[in-house]
Order: sequence, then C-alpha cells, then structure tokens
Amino acid sequence: MAPKRKGTPDIMAGLLSEPEVKTTSKIVNQNTSKLSGQQATSPAEGEGRVQVGYYLSPEGAEAIEELWYQLRKMAGAGKTQINKSLIVDLGLQIAREELEKEGSSSKIARRALANL
Repeated sequence: MAPKRKGTPDIMAGLLSEPEVKTTSKIVNQNTSKLSGQQATSPAEGEGRVQVGYYLSPEGAEAIEELWYQLRKMAGAGKTQINKSLIVDLGLQIAREELEKEGSSSKIARRALANL
C-alpha cells in the first residue's frame, strides 16, 4: 500500500476568515500630556505623540476630511499646521471638557448612550 500524502495546507483560510482583533499602540515619545490652549507643534519639535488606531464610520471619516479641508482653507495659504491628528486631538479635548462639565447631558454622553 502506498504511503499517505501529506495534506495541502489551506493558506487561503487565514486570508478569508475573520481577522483576529488586536489592539496596539506605538509610543513615539513618553511625554504625551499637553495643557489645553497650547499651540500644537510637530513631533520634530519635541511634542510627544502616541500612535493609535481606531475604526470610524464612513461618516466619521468623511467628517475628518471635511473639517481638515475647511480649517486649512480658513488658515490660509502656507499654514500647514492643521492636520487630521490635531483635529481629532482637539475634538477629544472638547468632548472631554463638556462631559466633565455637563455629565450625562453632554452631547457625547447623549449620543453614545443613545447607541446602546
């Protein structure tokens, strides 16, 4: 009797199956705290940044693009300090400040809790 052949590995199964969710963050600089109202600087100027990844709805991704376009237009030519990271960072600071002041009646709390 002939020896049994080894089975062919299913290399496509790993590509087509649901990916394993991994949360990772890359620390670029340990100094990540920043006081409200300070002007943003680029990472090359010494400001700490942490790289993180989150999924957004298509509407959220479109909103960032639109905000970026509008704010750059308002800033005028040659003002490249406005970037998407700055927009997200400022938006989160504003949402946190409002949540701390208004609690469950804040916009972020009402919208987040409405989605439960």
